[in-house]
Amino acid sequence: MDFRVTATDTAGPTGPLLSPARPRIDRPAWDTVVWFDTATFPGTPGAYVFHRDLEQWMVRHFAGWAAVRPEWPKGWGYGPEGPWTDDFVLRTAWPEAFRAGQPAGSRWEDAIAVLERHDPAGVFRGPFVEALFSDAR
Repeated sequence: MDFRVTATDTAGPTGPLLSPARPRIDRPAWDTVVWFDTATFPGTPGAYVFHRDLEQWMVRHFAGWAAVRPEWPKGWGYGPEGPWTDDFVLRTAWPEAFRAGQPAGSRWEDAIAVLERHDPAGVFRGPFVEALFSDAR
């Protein structure tokens, strides 16, 4: 288990739109980010269940007094098949985590609109990004 503590990312008025460290505009006192990272060896029996249970516990446990968001390069949205396979997490929980407490123009959908504007041909998108962002269009 790895822990890091940083300040929120204050680049611009709301921070980068899809940064897990962006501030919650409605909660200015929430100015600290605590990063949690867990790791297992590939093929470890029960690892996917462990990570799913930990992720779901964190979302429930910190509700109301902290914001929980995924760090993009890490595994998240765990289902029985591994990371990025829990459809509810991918399509509902994490998009909502990037909407909550943010003003219009700086929510999940707005970040996707920026991607569309800067990459209309889909050069920088693969199947995962397409699947993740497809419901927000």
